Amino acid sequence: MGRSIYFYEPSLAAAIIFTILYMLSLFYQAYVAVIASCTGKYNQAGYFIPILIGAATEVAAYAIRAASVKKPDDVGLYATSATLIVIAPVLVCACLFLTQASGSGIASSNNWTGSSKDAGIGVLIGGLVLQLVTFVLFLVLVIWYNARLAPLREERRVPV
Repeated sequence: MGRSIYFYEPSLAAAIIFTILYMLSLFYQAYVAVIASCTGKYNQAGYFIPILIGAATEVAAYAIRAASVKKPDDVGLYATSATLIVIAPVLVCACLFLTQASGSGIASSNNWTGSSKDAGIGVLIGGLVLQLVTFVLFLVLVIWYNARLAPLREERRVPV
């Protein structure tokens, strides 16, 4: 085995745990998007398909990451895993935008009057709130990460 291409010691346990967690999400999304919508339990659940593909992408990404931990010098495994981990959230964002679009469509279906207007506005605002919450959580994590990394940068233990 050659030199590791990781700049840290990758964790096999973490890769397996994330594979399992995303697999649970994948099974739930498959139920909602395919099984429940075909049986009539949920109508118009097709907008969950991007999230279903995103969950499947994350499962593949972390399964490949687990294999990459065992072969830390394999550039192909590393690059595939890193690429899939970055691509999957884009599909989740697509689902968020589709939710907001469906809310707008519901609200405007009756010329913005009646109960469909209220339901549509609720879906639209719910999508916007979810987007805002996830963005704020992301910002908090970035700030927290940078605050913890700052002392290491000053000691020159981490590249700038």
